[in-house]
Amino acid sequence: MVYTQAAPFSFLFKKYFKYTAKHLKGMGLEHYKTLIATKAFEKNSAKSNKKILDNAYKLGVKISANKIRSKS
Repeated sequence: MVYTQAAPFSFLFKKYFKYTAKHLKGMGLEHYKTLIATKAFEKNSAKSNKKILDNAYKLGVKISANKIRSKS
């Protein structure tokens, strides 16, 4: 799951993130990891956040590699 928030600290909504992740299984989805982009005051602010983009890319590669292995 990827969240953006204007709050400067990622821990402020930690309980909500865990609560939301628990409900994914009931929808047939699997939670791998939560990525949080803080200080997102403007629309598309994550586009200029290199750290979150790199982390999202690495996570996507890891997820796709796991899915390919599980199908083999």
